[in-house]
Amino acid sequence: MACAAKLTSRFFSMLNQRQVSGLTLRFNEIKAMASKKELLKLYKSLIRESQKFASYNFRNYAIRRVNDAFRENRSLSDHEELKNKIAEGYKSLETIRRQALISQMYQAEKLVIENIRK
Repeated sequence: MACAAKLTSRFFSMLNQRQVSGLTLRFNEIKAMASKKELLKLYKSLIRESQKFASYNFRNYAIRRVNDAFRENRSLSDHEELKNKIAEGYKSLETIRRQALISQMYQAEKLVIENIRK
């Protein structure tokens, strides 16, 4: 048991030191895939929460802003900058959730365009 723990700690120290070149490449690919999954999850959450606005104008504005932000930052490759944008996205998600809840609590009359669509 102690031998397995020793090998595991040695393996992770080698990964941290980037001594295993083939495994490091695979490790970076896994990290990139994880961030892509996280980005997709964040995008879907932002769109889903944006659709909860009671007001047609706020709902469409929020959806448009989410799409524009993701389109604008599509080509980011720097890992630190990507992490900052993801953190910013989660802050925006909380803001959208809060505002959508307030929007549902204090609803105004529906616009003419909303009645046509439904």
